[in-house]
Amino acid sequence: GQSPDKQPVSETEPAKARIKAILTTEPEREAYWKEYVSRAESYEAKFIHELQTLFLEQKQEALSRLDKSTDRNAKLIDVRVFKKEYARRANTILNQVMSGAIKNGSELLRPPNPHKDGGEIPQVLSQAALKWLKTRIGWAADQIGEETATRLAQILADGYEQGLSIPQIADAIKAEFDFFSDVRAERIARTEIMQASAEGTIEGYKELGADV
Repeated sequence: GQSPDKQPVSETEPAKARIKAILTTEPEREAYWKEYVSRAESYEAKFIHELQTLFLEQKQEALSRLDKSTDRNAKLIDVRVFKKEYARRANTILNQVMSGAIKNGSELLRPPNPHKDGGEIPQVLSQAALKWLKTRIGWAADQIGEETATRLAQILADGYEQGLSIPQIADAIKAEFDFFSDVRAERIARTEIMQASAEGTIEGYKELGADV
């Protein structure tokens, strides 16, 4: 029999040809991106809501610490707690995003048989996909957490420098978190979902032995 670690030509050659068709043929490319964007955007609202919840919790934490401190260098949020909570929430959503994208990538190369019930999204990611996801989530948690802490520290320092009262500094912090909840949450959610979706699609190609 054939070695299990080698895909037969009948599998790899059509896969490569289909990738070429997707990238070079207008109808194929349009259908690909519609499916790609549709799958990604279906999770966006949920992730935005999770981020808004996290930022609301941080706002309440920051205002509480501000009210109890007279130190211009006070730490207004616990970044470690945020990173842990972000990772937990992001993992749940992005795991689903990657699973769906892997299925999507596989079906683009080898469309499912309409006479078979093959519509289930895989529940377990490969070790490679899990490793990528863990690394990406950890990186994002660090970036988001540190950026938030830096911006709050700057607001606090500027407030003391300008001789603002605690209520005035609190108003500045509230305004910053309003921005986080609206603009920043959407930007983060869209970026991370598209990254996970793109990586998942590539994993879907690889599952069929395509060299990408």
